[in-house]
Amino acid sequence: MPSLPLSVRAALWTTALLQGEVNYEDWFNRAHAGSTDVAGEREWVTEWRDAGETLAVAVLPRPGRPGWISAGAGTGLVAATEASEAVLAVTTGSIAVPSLNEYGPVGDRGVLVRWTAYPGMPVARHRLEATDLRELSQRFATAIREAADDLEAAGGTPWSASEVLSAGRFARLGRLPAGIPARALELMARSALVSEAAHAGLTLEAGGPALDLQTSMRRETVLRGLATTADETLEGATAVAGMALAGWIPGDRRR
Repeated sequence: MPSLPLSVRAALWTTALLQGEVNYEDWFNRAHAGSTDVAGEREWVTEWRDAGETLAVAVLPRPGRPGWISAGAGTGLVAATEASEAVLAVTTGSIAVPSLNEYGPVGDRGVLVRWTAYPGMPVARHRLEATDLRELSQRFATAIREAADDLEAAGGTPWSASEVLSAGRFARLGRLPAGIPARALELMARSALVSEAAHAGLTLEAGGPALDLQTSMRRETVLRGLATTADETLEGATAVAGMALAGWIPGDRRR
């Protein structure tokens, strides 16, 4: 079962708040489900609402890949890249970046979330509306199959393409706002699952060559590319989910 990045959950519940579907208390509790404590700047979400913002999207940036954040966002982009995630207000460009820190003794660990807000630059609406779930899904499926083949050729693979492609269908993402299209939810589940697997593989490779240095380097290259594709897919699917909540595209009110 994959777990969604904090900024993915927060972006969707922020959009629900901006649309008047939930109040601040509901937003706080649902966006931070699984967190033990929250600190830092938390008023950004109501400031976005008061400024007339209607849509928030999740960003999962990496060095050289800013996602939805403009390259001119300055310190906000730097902070988001260091954290590997952020929530972005589409029409104002404001950025909220979380830092997650575990604390407490072994066996009784907690998670502290600290938010920091930054100014940024708006996202052109046509960029978001150009996101196509079918294209995202096809490109993602191809990346999984190619990565599985490349990992096997390099010297072993932690999972098969068919296992990953089917696992997302049965994954639960936790409580999310009603109205998200089912296809977007499924793609979010699959991409979150693959992202977790790829990043876990990178962590293992960083701990020392599994077989030999050359094999480990080949595996790391494949896993890094797969992690990037999975994160891009999760960003795109979450943006589609948010647009449905904001009324930009048809949603699924049967959920």
